[in-house]
Amino acid sequence: MPRFSANLGFLWASTDLPDAIGRAKRAGFHAVECHWPFETDADVVRDSLTSKGIPMLGLNTRRGDVDRQDMGLAALVGREKEARAAIEEAVHYGRRIGAHHVHVMSGVAFGESARRTLIENLAYASDLASGFDMTIVIEPLNRFDAPGYFLNSTELAVEIIQDVRASNLKLMFDCYHVGRTE
Repeated sequence: MPRFSANLGFLWASTDLPDAIGRAKRAGFHAVECHWPFETDADVVRDSLTSKGIPMLGLNTRRGDVDRQDMGLAALVGREKEARAAIEEAVHYGRRIGAHHVHVMSGVAFGESARRTLIENLAYASDLASGFDMTIVIEPLNRFDAPGYFLNSTELAVEIIQDVRASNLKLMFDCYHVGRTE
């Protein structure tokens, strides 16, 4: 029997997070995931997940400065301190709510220096998450919906994973994004 997770960044997005978790459970979902839960106290989210008997599979690192059109920070040269703060926040928040995965967003960037920065930040994230038995995931985004996003192909994501060499760094394969470009 298939099991489905509700992405609360898309479903019930205008509802507060604890209520969205309850709605997902009532709708028959077996798990939830969300983009950026940080405005809701982690203890409140954990209590909601526990009372509904539903796990939080994963969450994203913060995008950065939304007014600047940031879509992640991990590949942005010169913003490594911000990227690592976002990684730490997501891993620690995820640990508190029992999330299994943290999606580290690379951001809009280009070139070899962006690649090196992403690799260094993913190694940092993987090391930090390993202490909590968590997995770091990266997701290639298509160039139509996310122009300039550094991690824009499955091939590049696999290369990055191989370069980092961390057993808890995995590919989040999104059929939609892959279907748009590959």
